[in-house]
Amino acid sequence: MPLLIKKNITPKTKIAVWDNTEDDGFFITELGLTDPELLVLDEYKAKRKSEILSSRHLLRYMCNKTYPFKKDKYGKPYLEGSQQYISLSHSGRLTAAIISDVLVGIDIQKRVEKITRIQHKYVSELEQSMVVPPCQVEYLHVLWGAKESLYKAYGKKEIDFIKHLKITPFRYNKNQTNTTKGEVIKNKYHESFKISAEEIENYFLVCAYINDN
Repeated sequence: MPLLIKKNITPKTKIAVWDNTEDDGFFITELGLTDPELLVLDEYKAKRKSEILSSRHLLRYMCNKTYPFKKDKYGKPYLEGSQQYISLSHSGRLTAAIISDVLVGIDIQKRVEKITRIQHKYVSELEQSMVVPPCQVEYLHVLWGAKESLYKAYGKKEIDFIKHLKITPFRYNKNQTNTTKGEVIKNKYHESFKISAEEIENYFLVCAYINDN
């Protein structure tokens, strides 16, 4: 079954992950897309087109309803006519989505050992203290996913991943869901989020959400 995960991480926040084993025709049929909508999709390259189709199918599956998919002036996606917040992510063959009554962001990333080469671009000195063997690669993936999720939740441009995004130190546990806290601090904007991270096969799924308990 292509649906790998569908669960509530809080009463108001739901995540899901889809394994894209189907061809585009499956999603087009399921979504009932019109000819004008198909013409717009044909403007995208094949990989991006498949990502868009799988994302919209997954959102409809989570909502039990089809909402027009839109983006605001910053490029942040939303569902027209819905009061809920959404976020999407793609990596390899997987599509991840989160939907909630509160601000949220999500990131999914296939494990790559070379992530160690770019840690200087997004890991602060304090956060670096967490990045130690034997889980160095795992910490780096979680930190990257957490900051990507915070960035998406914030939803605007011009974010410095070291200066404006902060992750509270945590102890990584491979076989369970890891939780910590994150903050977006830029000018007068200051918002705190909960961070949840887990491994799915060879992927890291990380999301950020405002505590709604």
